[in-house]
Amino acid sequence: MAYSCKELSQVYDSIYSRKLQKTVLNEIDGEIVGRAVASLRASGIISNRELKLFESAIRKYLPIGIIQADRGLFVDFGCGFGILGRRLSKSAGLRYAGFDCSKVAIRYAATAARNDKDSQSLFWVSDFISTGLSEKSVGVAFSLDALYLASNPSLVVNELARVLKDRSILFFTLYENCSNRGAQYTSLGTWQTLLIGNGFQIIECEDITDEWRKHMAKKHQTRLKVRKKIEASMNQAGTLELAVSRAMLGAHGHDGFINLTKRYYIVALRSR
Repeated sequence: MAYSCKELSQVYDSIYSRKLQKTVLNEIDGEIVGRAVASLRASGIISNRELKLFESAIRKYLPIGIIQADRGLFVDFGCGFGILGRRLSKSAGLRYAGFDCSKVAIRYAATAARNDKDSQSLFWVSDFISTGLSEKSVGVAFSLDALYLASNPSLVVNELARVLKDRSILFFTLYENCSNRGAQYTSLGTWQTLLIGNGFQIIECEDITDEWRKHMAKKHQTRLKVRKKIEASMNQAGTLELAVSRAMLGAHGHDGFINLTKRYYIVALRSR
């Protein structure tokens, strides 16, 4: 499915605006995820295991051919509020830079960094193709559940190849359809082919669908169980959130997004 930058900006401005509101959902979702999910404000659910995967990738692969003085930036493609990316950039010892199509997300991310006395991190509004980054300026590129939205993955990989230093790493998660129904996203195989064709070596690829489905199903099933509380507290906004839950879970004998989608974790080395 192809999305224009304008369409993505409108959709995600709305999503992030709702996330910033203090509602009954903050309490409900907090009780749902419990200790199994990392307490990071992000665009999706991040399990503790996934957080360890991300931190492990930095420990294992960042030292490959990259000296401390010339590691470049840690760039978060589709950073959202930037909280996860900033945490990971500290693990890497790199200056953080994050961009997103949503002005709402970037405005919050920049404010959150200032409140944390972080004057080094960079934030700007951009798409995946025209990032404004200098050639070979990036030591680590990261993206959580964002690159799958790209309207032209080939151009995105071209941009990644342009901005990443030699022997630097890219790690990201993406969604793939496991059915002909529902939204159609670029396949895992296509992403791998594009990366290899642009000088990347795939060094890790893991199916992380099962854990993601478990957490997402629990979240949306619980929301529907307390739908009256949500509707009474949030009015129309609550109705919209419950519609999302029904779309995620499916209804009337049709599978929802959760069962129609697989999720992967990929690490690639910029080999030339």
